[in-house]
Formats: sequence, C-alpha cells, structure tokens
Amino acid sequence: MMAVHLAIFLVCFVATSVWCYVIWGQKYLLEKRRVAHHAKPLSSQQLHLLNRAMPLYRRLPPTLQKQLSGHIQVFLAEKHFVGGDGLVVDDNMRLVVAANACLLLLNRHSDNFINVKTIVLYPGAYRAKQQHQHNQIVSDVEQTRLGESWPWGTVVLSWSDSLAGSINEQDGHNVILHEFSHQLDQQNGGATGTPKLKERAMYQQWNKVLSQEYQQLRSQLWQNKSSVIDTYGATNEAEFFAVITESFFERPLQLRKEHSALYEILYRYYQVDPVSWFR
Repeated sequence: MMAVHLAIFLVCFVATSVWCYVIWGQKYLLEKRRVAHHAKPLSSQQLHLLNRAMPLYRRLPPTLQKQLSGHIQVFLAEKHFVGGDGLVVDDNMRLVVAANACLLLLNRHSDNFINVKTIVLYPGAYRAKQQHQHNQIVSDVEQTRLGESWPWGTVVLSWSDSLAGSINEQDGHNVILHEFSHQLDQQNGGATGTPKLKERAMYQQWNKVLSQEYQQLRSQLWQNKSSVIDTYGATNEAEFFAVITESFFERPLQLRKEHSALYEILYRYYQVDPVSWFR
C-alpha cells in the first residue's frame, strides 16, 4: 500500500514539475525574447517614416522616443498582420500601426497587448454585419466601420483612416488609439470602460470621475453642445473610454482646460503628460 502511495506521489510530483516548467519556462523565454527585441533600435528608414507620418512621435522627448522604439520592435515581432479586401500590407503600414498603438504603453508596466494576435487592415472603411434586435425580432444589419476590437485576439482597422489619424495629431481622431484602448479595457474582463488600474484605491475615483463626465457628454449631446470629447463616446462607457483616450493624446490642452479632473485621472492611468508635448 505504501508503495502505491509513493508511486502516486511521484507521478503527481513529476506532473506538477513538468507543468511548472512549461508555464514558467515559456514565460521566461517570452520575456527574454522581448528584452532582445526591445533593445534593437529602429532603422534610419523607420525613423524617417515616423517623423513624416506620425507628428506625435516628433513631439515626444528623447527618452519616450527611445522607449516607444523598443515597444514597437516587440509589437512587430509578435503581431501578425493580414490584409482585407485585397490590401497588401507592407512594413510601413505595420510600423505606423505599431507606433500609434504603443503610445498607450509608455511609462507603464504592460504585457504588450498580449491578447492581440492579429491585426486586419482594410484599404478603407468597410462593411460589417451586426445583429440588431427590435421588438423581439433579430436581424443582421450592415454597418460601415473604421475599426473593431475583438476580445479574443483581433483588431480590425481601416488603413486610410489609420494613416489619416496618425498624420493629423491634433484633431482628436485616431482609430488606432481608439481600438487599442478597447484592448486595454478588455483586459479587465470585458468592455466596461474601466481598464485594469494600477492601484485598488484608484477604482473609486475612476468610477466617480468617468461616470460624471460620461453623463455630462450625454447631456451635451441632447443639448447639441460642442465638446472636445467626440459625441460617439456617449454610445456607452466602453466607447467613452476609447474616445477620451483619443482626446487625451491628441487634444490634451483643451481636454485639461475643459475637463481637468478627467485629464488628471487619465494622466494617472497612462503615466504620461501629453500637455507637455504640445507646448
């Protein structure tokens, strides 16, 4: 009987050891690869493209430019790009998407959008079906879209709108920032408008500020009042978070002036101060 128990113990021990080796070994190798990618500088051609197609990159201080460069290299090494509607995706397209997305990772402990496996690029705005229910009748409705963020590993983008948003860094519209902020939101278990925050105590203030600002935007929409925050953010809390992220990075001076509490809570979350980039 003792021999049987010993055999069971040994089997369990070996199985546990193998499981730990696989899990922790894979994590170690992943981090090792990321450190190597992060240390690799961008080429002169890549830097030339960023300076031309991404004015926000030019505004960054040298320390953040270097940090962004490392995040870009990891992103390009790990994410798979696919062209939709016959679009041939080239390295320039990959770089523009990666650079804008990785702005959201600066100064933060991040997992490099680990849930994102594939980025699908369409030439421009595209049509997609979505189920719509009205009076208990469910039907498929086609919608024109600029982008989508799926919680199971795919981000879809219109390339023409992605490039336009990258080139114009002050209009408050950047579909790449928008969709990848959804990915940050979804890391917390769903698209709720509340991403995973650094400190537990921050959740109460986050909910208070964003709830007030969200209701204010909805009120302004009904009153037909203009705002630095795109009215699309009034759709739901998840879209509100994505839209204010666009304003935070592209219209920070006006956002801080009109919504100081909102700017401050986003500053605490993103750990960067875009106002200093626009002075």
